[in-house]
Amino acid sequence: MLWAARICGAAAVVCAVLAVVEYVREERLNRPELPWVVSPEVVEVGDVPLGERVLTFEMTNPADRPRRIVGLNEGCSGTVCILSRHRGQVTVGPGETFRYECDLKVREPGPFDLRIAVFLEDGGIRTVMIGAKGTGTGP
Repeated sequence: MLWAARICGAAAVVCAVLAVVEYVREERLNRPELPWVVSPEVVEVGDVPLGERVLTFEMTNPADRPRRIVGLNEGCSGTVCILSRHRGQVTVGPGETFRYECDLKVREPGPFDLRIAVFLEDGGIRTVMIGAKGTGTGP
């Protein structure tokens, strides 16, 4: 009889633990996830000579789970191009910041203001516009 009481007690503990786990899971699913933090969204480069330079954007994942930087819509507009230095997706751990580097190619003198889309896993796919603003100067 003593063993039966122990089994019933153990079963009650297991049921209680499972109920707590289910409650925490439901709370997590119903709580909105903190969005990515991207800084800066636009790099003000001022006057820059023709050629290449590196732009760095910090992307912070404040969530309590790993999330991915899915990709970047590289692009050119008029006198400048922005190209990613990263191939494929990047996984960023919870609470971590990733320094996302891009090449800025200034091809002709003159003012520029180029925005491109970065795609972030954020309870789906979220699009954030990043870019650079400045003036290309001649040789």
